[in-house]
Amino acid sequence: MTSPAAPIEPRIPFVYSGKVRQALQLAERVHRGQVRASGDHPYFLHLVAVASVLIAAGADDELIMAAFLHDAVEDTATTITEVEDRFGARVARLVEAVTKRPTPGMRKDEINRLVEEKMAVADIDEAALKGADLLANISDLILDQRQQGYAHWEKVFKNRRRANLKVGHYITLASIIT
Repeated sequence: MTSPAAPIEPRIPFVYSGKVRQALQLAERVHRGQVRASGDHPYFLHLVAVASVLIAAGADDELIMAAFLHDAVEDTATTITEVEDRFGARVARLVEAVTKRPTPGMRKDEINRLVEEKMAVADIDEAALKGADLLANISDLILDQRQQGYAHWEKVFKNRRRANLKVGHYITLASIIT
């Protein structure tokens, strides 16, 4: 008599929950029609890239939900209260941690400083979310540069000073969250 077969290990590294699906669906709906600054692909792909980084790192459902929703409050009519009501306090806290809240008339460098200050006191999950966002943004810049050359930098940043400001901001954020 042979022994029973060993259980089959799933080949899918991640099976998402109903709540993660709801966050994914909300993100797709509220960002529908938006495109990345390069104009080459739907904004929603950025959210999937951020979530993919966190999924690969073994993040829990709430962090993955926050990845899908991390730009919803900043870039759409979605409110932090809606996020909390639908997905809970922790998801709302994570989304808020990476949401820019500039006051009217703030310069880019002032907004960047606010983000850097938030990350300087971020907990591990907030830093992981921002790190995944940073990685996805930098990956897009590298991919776009490979495909389009440096012309895309002008399209995205408008001028060299703004490009240098953004790269400096990314370097500062990376040093803060690591």
